[in-house]
Amino acid sequence: MFRSEEVSKVKRGFWIFLAFTIALEIALILLSCYKNIFIAFLILVAPPLLISIVKWPKSGLWLMTIISFTVLGEHLLPRALMIATVVTAATFFAKIFIKEEKLLPSKQLVYFIIFGAVALLSFFPSRDLVMWGKGIYEILSIFIFFILIVNLVKTNRDLWILIYIIVFSITIGAIYGLYSFKSSSFLNVLASTGALVRSTGVVYDANLWSVSLITAFPLSIALVKREKNIIVKLLLWAVIVILISSIFATFSRGGMIAFTIVTVIIIFKILKKKWFGIFILLLLFVLIYFILPPFIILRIESLLQLFQKKSIMDVSLLSRIYVMKGTLRMFLEHPLLGVGLSNVISNSGFYFPFGLHLVAHCMYLEIAAGTGLLGLVPFLAIFFYSFKDFIHSYKVFNKKGERSLADLSFFAGLSLLGVCITALFLSIQFNRSIWFLIAISVILKNLLSNYELKTDENSIYD
Repeated sequence: MFRSEEVSKVKRGFWIFLAFTIALEIALILLSCYKNIFIAFLILVAPPLLISIVKWPKSGLWLMTIISFTVLGEHLLPRALMIATVVTAATFFAKIFIKEEKLLPSKQLVYFIIFGAVALLSFFPSRDLVMWGKGIYEILSIFIFFILIVNLVKTNRDLWILIYIIVFSITIGAIYGLYSFKSSSFLNVLASTGALVRSTGVVYDANLWSVSLITAFPLSIALVKREKNIIVKLLLWAVIVILISSIFATFSRGGMIAFTIVTVIIIFKILKKKWFGIFILLLLFVLIYFILPPFIILRIESLLQLFQKKSIMDVSLLSRIYVMKGTLRMFLEHPLLGVGLSNVISNSGFYFPFGLHLVAHCMYLEIAAGTGLLGLVPFLAIFFYSFKDFIHSYKVFNKKGERSLADLSFFAGLSLLGVCITALFLSIQFNRSIWFLIAISVILKNLLSNYELKTDENSIYD
């Protein structure tokens, strides 16, 4: 009886926490529309939140995560994020100093430090020291973000709470984004001189938003497979529908390519009969063709121009090709240390036609041209060991009968794969979705190696 009451108390606590998370997410979205009210809100809630973070640094991590994955954070929330990050980091490192905590080692951390050192050295070839300084600031930010996640998420329960926060935060942003899409962007898609003119689609930059959606999509499937409560399971299926709708609403071709590849892998993973999987895929392609609005179909069909002999007509696609070619030439002319971290855009006038001043629109080329081979090799090594950890965790958890953690290892690895695909078309090296997923690979390995696993997978509250 006592055990039953204890489990019930934990369940109530979990749902109270989740409800608070969702309420805070909605409040941030609403309040960010009114700057003065938002500032007043921060003044009122800051003292109790700061006291809570000092006492329980993990609460600071939860707050950082909510703010980080609030899509409007690109505008008014960075200050709130900075305050939460500084206080959480200061508290955590103080605990390390007094030996209440210790840094957990990982190969990803080692290669991140090497990459950071190379980024610092890229000061010497940098033409624009302001852009270099901004790049170093971004590296420091994601380094702290990575360190705090890996070291504060120590248990199975903590990990699932983190996954729920990410998925629900992005989903609430997706609902807001779909509303914006319907009320404004939907009306702003016009055919002009034979070219498609597209607005940003959802919330802020549509291409970057697609990265968050691709991150949440496989993770939400891991939650569905784990959840036993039928009501929550239906809620999570609704989340999946919202995420998929939002991916197409972004018009992001990179996002659609990543979504397609991830979906194909998921279908063949879930369905045991491969021929049935092929049938489902063909059916989905037919349905998508007839269901999607014509302007989204046009965005998808524009990719076919890459495989045709005639000239590419899509201006955006053509400019991306010129930019990537120019960035590759930039790297080949500066192969060792590059032109300087975040300095691709500052050097673009020498390599891009028509006076284009753009980033590389490819994360790998951006790093290669910015930091050379010395930076590219450790940067890619971080991803190599993250995928390796996901695969190893999946195999061992599966063997131990830890189905929920095995599923999480598989689907989180799939999220990282999807993000890496979108990175072929975007300079997203400092996007927090990437480093969140890399941190998850380390956490899963730590759970495998250092923490006692709980076998009650019938509950989401273990």
